[in-house]
Amino acid sequence: MSTATAQGPLLPFRLESVQHRALGRLLRLSLADDLLVLALTPEEAFSLALALAAVCDGMRREHGLYLSPIASDRAFDARIEADGVAIALDSGELHLDWPQVAALAALLGEAV
Repeated sequence: MSTATAQGPLLPFRLESVQHRALGRLLRLSLADDLLVLALTPEEAFSLALALAAVCDGMRREHGLYLSPIASDRAFDARIEADGVAIALDSGELHLDWPQVAALAALLGEAV
């Protein structure tokens, strides 16, 4: 199992590669001290990376992003705001500013 961490005071997320017995390699994305943990296939991680990069760069004018990963009980549900994105958590929201969104997109894209 390998772990790519982009965590600190400005980057509240972590990504690690894990093996699923049926689905093969998955990427486990942990947000906000594990308040939201998603198991993503490489294809799902790449799609999410592209979507985050597109809204971050202003290439897409979306109101939200939603992804329901096949290997997760939870979904990635984010509202696009003027200063970044707000990711839905059970206990509220995790707000990421644009540099944090860009870092998350890069981390997901590089892991694939």
